[in-house]
Amino acid sequence: MSAGAKRWPAWLVQARRRIETVLGQLTERFHAKRVRARDEWHLLARWLRKLVSHTLAVLSCQQAGLAPLAFAQLLTA
Repeated sequence: MSAGAKRWPAWLVQARRRIETVLGQLTERFHAKRVRARDEWHLLARWLRKLVSHTLAVLSCQQAGLAPLAFAQLLTA
């Protein structure tokens, strides 16, 4: 970091890390990079299904007393 550059606030860094983690999970676990569809309607439906699945997994983790993004631990708990 240069002498004149300011550091990012801690809350902003944490938010960026959380977003990167969620995007990584959508890419790896839900195969979001390979969404294929015949038209825009089906593409939207597939994306929404993946987002709802991710949201339900987060809620399940919270109900089990785990970290919100600890999906692997949810399966073993």
